Amino acid sequence: MIRKIYSVLIFFIFLTRLHSAPAGDSDVQYFGWGTHINLHINLGISYNIRISTDVNNKSELFFLDVPLGFCLEFRFIEWFSIYGGTEALYAVHSYKTNFWGGETFYYIHNFWIRSPISVRFYPFVYKGEPYENFFLSVGTTLHFWPLGCYYIRNNDDIYTGSIYSPKTQYMPEKTVYAPANLGLKLSLGNNFNISEKSFFGLELYFIYLFIPYINGYVNGYNLGGPTILEFSASVGVMLTIGIKAYQKF
Repeated sequence: MIRKIYSVLIFFIFLTRLHSAPAGDSDVQYFGWGTHINLHINLGISYNIRISTDVNNKSELFFLDVPLGFCLEFRFIEWFSIYGGTEALYAVHSYKTNFWGGETFYYIHNFWIRSPISVRFYPFVYKGEPYENFFLSVGTTLHFWPLGCYYIRNNDDIYTGSIYSPKTQYMPEKTVYAPANLGLKLSLGNNFNISEKSFFGLELYFIYLFIPYINGYVNGYNLGGPTILEFSASVGVMLTIGIKAYQKF
């Protein structure tokens, strides 16, 4: 299986090389680059999608997060690179229910930490400068939940506090929240050179947390019953300011 994957990748690289190199040009090497190490400073926004068993019991209003990340990219050859780092995210999730007698509005504020690591593939590296940094990426990310606060409005009553130590019946017991998840991350993007030492990038990404977290509800809204597990997916865009920290040709 691994040999087949390598064969397909080599064949694809060969095709892109044929279409990009002028006829009779034998000076360009297939692996002609040296080592590049780039620092990525990222700022983005994403919309989160809940895949849940309790969608009939609540109405989603919005669920957004804003990541700020610092990542390093190690590009030892022109076709592939290893990318990883740390992201800090602020997220706000709003929804409403009709279970507690009238409409109850929830605003859940979270601080998350993610540690992504991925492999980037550059299929058009010899198509010219505008395309040499276009990439497709696949990887994983660790997702941690260090802080979370709730703001709940039921008629004229307001409730606030930590999701890990709630003091109202509108929130579940503190033990229902999972502290960490593991996710799959897919992305595509391009980086554009600004100068010899800097670049600007744009990335579109998709993340799926395939280990579920517990959303804070009890099954059928019966307190003390079994909890409900939810999965989460997000689609977002990331802007990058990059610094070419090290280059060896």
